[in-house]
Amino acid sequence: EKTISNMCAICAGNDVVMNSGMFATGLTISLEQLILDDEINGIIRRLHRGIDVNEKTIGAEVIKRVGPRGNFIIEDHTFEFLRSGEFREVKVSNTKNYDNWISAGAPSVVENASKKAKEILKAGNDKKLDNKIIEKMSDIIKEFEKGLGK
Repeated sequence: EKTISNMCAICAGNDVVMNSGMFATGLTISLEQLILDDEINGIIRRLHRGIDVNEKTIGAEVIKRVGPRGNFIIEDHTFEFLRSGEFREVKVSNTKNYDNWISAGAPSVVENASKKAKEILKAGNDKKLDNKIIEKMSDIIKEFEKGLGK
């Protein structure tokens, strides 16, 4: 449900996608869900951008040379465009085949998201908002609250 509604919001061009990390209409918040929603929204944004198809990206010469059932993964052309932003690497979703997933301890996406959330919290963030921005945000909130009769 969240994926579909976020896909609609992103494809409609919305700058802000609401409810990331939330359940029960915002009554419950989960860091793991926030990490998962971030990954899903990143995939949606990548898909929405589209695939760049042109003479260089299509690699017709490589296709002719390698041929059907050939190994494209070892080609320089593949590596060049694999790292060009066409491929969106995921951090918490499982992309391993079954045997490798089992060998890795069969972690769930929730376990992976929990680990990622702990890493982010441990790393911290020393970036602070400029005081002018904080003041402007406070002014906006005060103006909004006036309309609510507070």
